[in-house]
Amino acid sequence: MGKLMERVLRRLPPPAYLTMPALGVDISDRSLKWLELREENIKGPFGSARGNVVGGFGEIEIQKGTIESGQIKDKDGLLLILQRVREESSATRAVVSLPEEHTYTVSMRLPSVRLRELRDSILFSLDQYVPLSPAELVFDYEVVRAPNEVSDSFEVVVSAVPLTLANDYASLVEEAGFSALALEIESQAIARASVPIDERIVVMVLDLGRMRSGISICQNGRVRFSSTIEVGGIEVERALMDALGADEGTARTLKEEKGFLVREDDDATKKRVALLSKTYGAFCEEVSKQIEYWNVSGRLRLKGENDEGGEVSAIIVGGGEANTAGIVGFLEEKLSLPIEIANPWRNVLSFENTIPPMERSTALRYTTAIGLSLRNSLPRRCA
Repeated sequence: MGKLMERVLRRLPPPAYLTMPALGVDISDRSLKWLELREENIKGPFGSARGNVVGGFGEIEIQKGTIESGQIKDKDGLLLILQRVREESSATRAVVSLPEEHTYTVSMRLPSVRLRELRDSILFSLDQYVPLSPAELVFDYEVVRAPNEVSDSFEVVVSAVPLTLANDYASLVEEAGFSALALEIESQAIARASVPIDERIVVMVLDLGRMRSGISICQNGRVRFSSTIEVGGIEVERALMDALGADEGTARTLKEEKGFLVREDDDATKKRVALLSKTYGAFCEEVSKQIEYWNVSGRLRLKGENDEGGEVSAIIVGGGEANTAGIVGFLEEKLSLPIEIANPWRNVLSFENTIPPMERSTALRYTTAIGLSLRNSLPRRCA
């Protein structure tokens, strides 16, 4: 492994809080979103205090075929986009997302060993959880619970990424002129932005994207499990285009402004609601399976970690497709759990002192970029 990878990848999930401001760079198959947080003195009702402000943000379309299912196919094309971001932003450091569909977040219980031997213990057991050999992976971990009087084992959360994938992203970021402070799995960044800092209950976070959707389960602010489902907003739009004879722009407007809402009793409304219900109904079936799996097996593995219990108690919905009209009511009916639309600024800004630079509907699409930048900014709201 080269010096670049040793420097960047050892920080894969954040082991410690860093204070250097950095650009959050969210790279997906069809777009790159970036956002920079910086610290400034902000005047509040009780005087001035250091707090986060948005230094800049932007979005650049990525041509089809440049990235496919998270795999970089056109390195030169992506490099040009990253160089453009470097020119448009003032940041020289970046925290970059890695595609969820190629990463692994697993909870492991390991026998008690000396702390300096824990990494080797994880390495020895990793192939039981990840379908790649340890030589093909770069990983890091966080200790959730050390051996104590209740349990004589370690509970750790391990994040693992294929080495070649991480190398591709890190090399291009550095070649574009950034110092790559960290590569981070999408679900970790989304949770950092969306889940309250002091949340104790088990929360599921749904990232409803344009091409695919992510599912993660968080306990005590940590991502314990994550996966992706090949269901996204573009699938709904194509179905609406075929059924209603609408163009792409009209289909997107129908989805966002009318969605699941029934205000007229006509064929177009019935078709629209039926199509959305079919697509997201299948999505809810998969989400229900993940909830059941966690509530049974995950709860047993982590029993006794806190007094709040181990079952999923609420769901936070984010991502650009969370703007679909009526989706909260539909999800609540199907999943029988409280649903909340994510507030990506929750752990970033104080609304008493700062006005966000974008509407909430836009901020939902920037959730990952916000969480990435927050990794190297103030760890809580400004005073």
